[in-house]
Amino acid sequence: MLTRPVIAKYLPGKAGWPLRPLSLSGLFSYRLRTDDPVLEANHRYNVLNGMAAMVALNLSGPFYPIFAERLGASNLQIALLTSLPAAMMAVCVLPGALWVERAKDKKRLATRLLLLTRLLIVAMALVPFFPAVIRPGLVVAFVALGALPGAVVTVAWQTLMGELFPPAVRADAFAIRSRWMSWTGMAAVVGAGLAIDALPKPLGYQLTFAVAGLFGVLETYYLSRLITAPSEPAGREDRVGECSHARPVGRGNSGGSGGSGGNGSGIAVARGWVVAVRRGLVAEWERLRARPQYLHYVGIVFFYHFAWMALWPVFTVYKLDVLNVDNTWMSLYTVAGSLGSIVTYRLWSRLCNRRGNGWVVGWTALGLALTPVTWVWLSRTLSLQQFLYVSVSLDLIGGAVVGGFNLALFNQWLEYSDPARRPSDIAYLNTVVQMAAIVSPLVGMALYESFGFAVSMLSMAVLRAVGSLLFLRISGDARAGTNNGTVLPAGSERPGRSVQAG
Repeated sequence: MLTRPVIAKYLPGKAGWPLRPLSLSGLFSYRLRTDDPVLEANHRYNVLNGMAAMVALNLSGPFYPIFAERLGASNLQIALLTSLPAAMMAVCVLPGALWVERAKDKKRLATRLLLLTRLLIVAMALVPFFPAVIRPGLVVAFVALGALPGAVVTVAWQTLMGELFPPAVRADAFAIRSRWMSWTGMAAVVGAGLAIDALPKPLGYQLTFAVAGLFGVLETYYLSRLITAPSEPAGREDRVGECSHARPVGRGNSGGSGGSGGNGSGIAVARGWVVAVRRGLVAEWERLRARPQYLHYVGIVFFYHFAWMALWPVFTVYKLDVLNVDNTWMSLYTVAGSLGSIVTYRLWSRLCNRRGNGWVVGWTALGLALTPVTWVWLSRTLSLQQFLYVSVSLDLIGGAVVGGFNLALFNQWLEYSDPARRPSDIAYLNTVVQMAAIVSPLVGMALYESFGFAVSMLSMAVLRAVGSLLFLRISGDARAGTNNGTVLPAGSERPGRSVQAG
């Protein structure tokens, strides 16, 4: 019998950890345990920002593939809805990180670019007014264009969160934010699915995308309300010294051309910039080489996300082509995933604090490896109608696992990043994720079209399992490193003590 002592014995955590059952008050909890009024205000605005963001994204993102398919998109174009935005972000995220590092006001930069990103959702409502032959391509193009400013916004927001929320409260703060994002996103996607199916096509999609843009404006407003430390403008001497260091062009001027701006001076300026960029790259590589554990972690993040994202379009196409779901059913899948996350966020937050973010990342990653195996097994065991209903339950379980993985992974990224170079370190992680997102959906769809559903799902399940073991291993190495007195990843005060469905 699973009595409380027996359950407590096998649950991870400290000895004597009290088992508290889930309560409605916990599911709807909003407050953060802090006496700092600024931290409390930032927490409130951050939660409201997340809620508005989730409404904007859930009124648009889940319906892009269906919208594109209804307009005549091919399987390749549906896969490009994931791959092409990832390519845009991969190109822009590192320059964006340098932009964020040099920005005196990161919040202002993020709010302006976020507003541009969300207004591009409204542009999606105009697609039906164009000739039919180019409509699917326009859907892909607008989604990809939104990723350009979105890459900079991602780095700026993640950097701000690392600055505004100390590690001691980070897990709780983002668990509360994620829980409320799930509530609002769930309501939004249900309403959108019902509205789109009830209204004539394509009016339902157009109205939904327009409302999503309005919530994007609200999201931008709450982001602008975050209280940040006032930026310290550099003095004139600092700026002059910084420019003279960054512009090694004095050698060209010593050649006799002076400041006339002649051809010789222009060549010298170009040569000086090339030398400066080369030295900067060499210095950056030396900085990264001195942190082998961070480089290993970056490689593992890329490997796992390749295996994870490869099946995203496969799940979508299988639901549309085999299960024949409509917009309402797609909404139910999103609702199931959101509910799974909502009821488990407190558990994941507690486990992050007690066992460490690395432990949670590793085991939830292993749980995601079991998802495609379960889909293949049940799809062959049950009838199509039975599996249609069971698949919603599978997304409920998958949502619970994804919630823990995303929450712990984001906290782990902040642990592994150097506080002095946090935008760059996070940008490298974002870059490898986007690189995986460029290739893996195309690989997943190629496997699906060439070998079928089972082979594509099971092959990626094996890779996911290997990636989860790598996550657990590097987490164990980091924990052992603290015991042996070795240097921790920059920014991690205590590994695993910090505070991001198929």
